Amino acid sequence: VTGETELTHIIQKASLIKTSPLYLATVVLVMIGAFTKSAQFPFHFWLPGAMAAPTPVSAYLHSATMVKAGIYLLLRLQTTLGETELWQMTLMIGGAITMLLGAIIALAQVDLKKLLAFTTISALGVLVFLLGLGTQESIKALFIFLIVHALYKGALFMLTGIIDQQTGTRDIRKLGQLAKQMPVSAFAVVLATLSMAGIPPLLGFVAKETMYEAALHSHAFSQLQTSLLILVNLLTVTAAIIVGYGVFFGKQNSIQGEIKETHFKMYLGPCVLSLLSISMGILVYPILNPLISSATTVMDSSAKASHIQLWHGFNFVLALSGLTLLLGFLLWFKREFFLNWGKSWVNFVQRFGPSGLYEKSLESLLAFARILTQFFQHGNLRNYLASIICFSLVVLSLALFKFSQWDQPILRVSWLNLLFVLFVLILIGRMLVIRSRLNLLVHIGCVGLLVTLIFAVFSAPDLAITQALIEILTVILFILAVYRLPKFQSFSNWKNRLRDAILAVGMGTLFTIMLLQAARQTEHSISYYYAQNSYLMAFGKNVVNVILVDFRAFDTLGEITVLAMAAMGIFALLKRKAK
Repeated sequence: VTGETELTHIIQKASLIKTSPLYLATVVLVMIGAFTKSAQFPFHFWLPGAMAAPTPVSAYLHSATMVKAGIYLLLRLQTTLGETELWQMTLMIGGAITMLLGAIIALAQVDLKKLLAFTTISALGVLVFLLGLGTQESIKALFIFLIVHALYKGALFMLTGIIDQQTGTRDIRKLGQLAKQMPVSAFAVVLATLSMAGIPPLLGFVAKETMYEAALHSHAFSQLQTSLLILVNLLTVTAAIIVGYGVFFGKQNSIQGEIKETHFKMYLGPCVLSLLSISMGILVYPILNPLISSATTVMDSSAKASHIQLWHGFNFVLALSGLTLLLGFLLWFKREFFLNWGKSWVNFVQRFGPSGLYEKSLESLLAFARILTQFFQHGNLRNYLASIICFSLVVLSLALFKFSQWDQPILRVSWLNLLFVLFVLILIGRMLVIRSRLNLLVHIGCVGLLVTLIFAVFSAPDLAITQALIEILTVILFILAVYRLPKFQSFSNWKNRLRDAILAVGMGTLFTIMLLQAARQTEHSISYYYAQNSYLMAFGKNVVNVILVDFRAFDTLGEITVLAMAAMGIFALLKRKAK
């Protein structure tokens, strides 16, 4: 549409893209790519599977950077493709489904890492949902939450690795009361989960209030949008309590053996991230304001400077924040019921949802591959050759009849040559019914000698001599090879022989026509071309040598190969006689 690949130039041609007939296709393809990259419904199911990677990889790629590349792309294209109903509604609906689905499935997990993975999916859905709102306040909330999520989720993933290393398990049913044995890790987890739940004065509290303000001030469906965010956040609060309280202060763990704190090099990273959550929350105005203002200005040059602060006083947004915490805390008491209900929901989604469809499509693909393999890779060399010949016959026939010129007469053939051809056909017909190998080899030699005579008639003595030598040597070698073979037997039925006969006649006819087409006289003879260009192109005065070495080098290579094979055959015969 734009003739550009530079993103800065594309953004400047937003009106051209939006009025293009390709706008719909552009939006659909961008959405598919970005939604897949950032684990949005229905492409969300790959992210938990990727959590098989080592914990530092999960902390860096799957929570902070890689999965947000799709979000970044949507942000950069917001001014180019956005501000239309198609763009905004797609983002809003897709983000809403993703954030609810991820939060619900997260509470049904017993593996700590998978729980965090599904809350990551939910957080990515929140980011897309905020972008779908399309207001300056929602974009500001998006940037704040992006930073918040990177801090607390990066810390929690690394702490999950520490817990797994020190206890040997990530099963939350076996974990509990680890605070005494792992006090530093407990401190870092508590700070990270408090930010995850949105407790003041951590940065997560600022993000939660900002997104509530953005939803309340949106132009349409503000009550529905606010309710969806409250529902997702209260589920996130419950997940934070399970991780922060249940693992380190809950029931007694069932782990055998001694549990101790890890080395300080291991917990230093998550502690730094957790402390950043509280320090950036307290110092939000001097630290975060310039960063968010710069980002929103890139999105919209007319955007006002951000004014972010920790405390806005007692207002409706604060009440919603408190309600979220209360409902999340109450839901934690009913977590066993929710866990059982969530498992059935997860089973339903995995069976009939996108992941189930993916598994079924993969199984169907593998089944089709097995059928295809059994059909083609059957181990029968004869059928392999028949398939290759049949395919070549079809392709070459199409090419011949498409590109050949049929308005010129085919090369005229003398009666003598036709007589030779007739004798060859008679001999070949006899070969089909002969049951004696020795007699069959004699007929093969006769066919070769008749071809040699054809070469001689067409003034090609070099080919005639080579053909004669090869035919004589081939017959001798065949006689030596079949001398000790058992009596002649037929291993094929009439159907196979009929198929082979059709393929042989078809391929022979095709090559005959191709050769006759190639033998037509052109505007200038080939000999004239060689005579004119031998010295100019190959710097050789002997035209014959230049033709053999330069213009027809592969022919010469073939002839050398033939002579080498003949020499080896002669050597084998001499060695046999010596024994």
